[in-house]
Amino acid sequence: MKLHLKGLTLLALLCSTVTAQEFRATISGHILDSSGANVPSTKVQIVNVGTNETATATSDASGAYSIPFLRPGAYKLTVTATGFKQYLRNITLEAAKTAGVDITLEVGQITEVIQVTGEAALLDTQSASRGGVVTNQMVAELPLNARNPFMLGTMMSGVTFNGAAIWQRPFDNGAIAQWSVNGSRDSSSEYMLDGASNGGQMGGNNIAYVPIVDAVQEFNVMANMYNSEYGRTGGGVMNVVLKSGGTTPHITAWEYMRRTALDANTFQNNATRTARPTHTLDQYGFQLEGPVYIPKLLSKDSKVKLFYLGSFENYREKTPNPLIVSWPEAEMRTGNFSKLTTPKGGPVTIYNPFGTTTAANGDPIRLPFPGNIIPANLINPIAAKVTTFMPLPNRLAPAGNRYSTGNLFLPGYFDADKFYNLILKFDWNFGDKHRSFFRHASNDRTEDRAGNGIDNKPGTDGQQPFQRINDAYVVDWVSTLSPTLILNARASYNRFVEKGFGRANEGFDLSQFGLPSSLLKQ
Repeated sequence: MKLHLKGLTLLALLCSTVTAQEFRATISGHILDSSGANVPSTKVQIVNVGTNETATATSDASGAYSIPFLRPGAYKLTVTATGFKQYLRNITLEAAKTAGVDITLEVGQITEVIQVTGEAALLDTQSASRGGVVTNQMVAELPLNARNPFMLGTMMSGVTFNGAAIWQRPFDNGAIAQWSVNGSRDSSSEYMLDGASNGGQMGGNNIAYVPIVDAVQEFNVMANMYNSEYGRTGGGVMNVVLKSGGTTPHITAWEYMRRTALDANTFQNNATRTARPTHTLDQYGFQLEGPVYIPKLLSKDSKVKLFYLGSFENYREKTPNPLIVSWPEAEMRTGNFSKLTTPKGGPVTIYNPFGTTTAANGDPIRLPFPGNIIPANLINPIAAKVTTFMPLPNRLAPAGNRYSTGNLFLPGYFDADKFYNLILKFDWNFGDKHRSFFRHASNDRTEDRAGNGIDNKPGTDGQQPFQRINDAYVVDWVSTLSPTLILNARASYNRFVEKGFGRANEGFDLSQFGLPSSLLKQ
């Protein structure tokens, strides 16, 4: 369980600057005239095309400007200065990138416009971080095993996934953390979600929360030479940004399914001409996004904008897991081992631990139970009571293993997985100087899997249930205090719980075995 409070500049509380792990983009550069001279006091405005979110800056005496905390996406950049033509440009900003844009203005009237189009992608020339960006188009259109967006990181240069292909589901938190970035040690990367830590410290550096694919804007796989603000990693940083609602209402729904008839059979089953096992999987959900219209009675500021995004996904799977286990035969539970043999068919003699005689040379000789049958008065009553909770075999053990292995076969048994994933996010822009967002994300994976053939009954040793629970909250505030001073405050809370137990064993009264009360009290 972790609680973080981070800020770029908390001047009211701290005397020094605190640098947060940033997930948003920054645009910076210099304003020049046609001769290459600096142009101070130039107004730079950038507007998010999707939300009309606006940010401004003014160039200093050296012509330098910088606008941080810009959510990744498409923007319209406008630059105006007295005595110069207006400069317009459409740009796309990527997650955790600092885009360097130097602007050359032409002398003229401010009513005249220079429209810059068709330029190459912006380069990050302002920071030491290097990596690759998994764009929104890649997230939306590329096929994904179990719809886990992190797996798109395999397309980045220098990034290797060392986990198993079968454990890439959004709740395989440890298996999907097995990344090596530029040759780093496995499972040593750091994971960020909307600027907050997203690591679940259970064993290795696990990924705690895996977001719904449709809610992911993009993410930056930071491979090397990242700035000092990023830590807690021996490899890379996966910096994920979730979407925000836009000015247009939008709804998306999906259903991905698998059934036995649609599955291919395994190589082993084909070799033995065994039919495909029964298997079902459904992964479905919906996403709503758009603006919240605030009545004028509640807000006098026409520029107050509130946007929402809600995303929900369910996952249901029944995975074939035929059980072959071993339990004592019915007669063995009463002491009758007359049929017990070795793998070659020879007798297995059971000796009486209380019965010995003495040979002529003085050596002790063990005495067997007659007929390999233990008398009832020598059977511990506690052990006899325990056997009543054991399942009975339903077949003979394989040849050569009589009464030893594989006498209980449950061919139709399957592991059951239930998983839900929920995201709620609100972005609130107060005019041109204040903007904030709140994000809640949670999911819960519950698996039902017996390992010993005792299914949800006292005595089970399986994961009934096995749970992975995630809760992640972030609240962030950006305030432009002056053209050269910006305040950013962020608080986050992240909880990752992993537990497995047998619920059917809870509250079981051990006294019914006949155990002494003095022992039970301990």
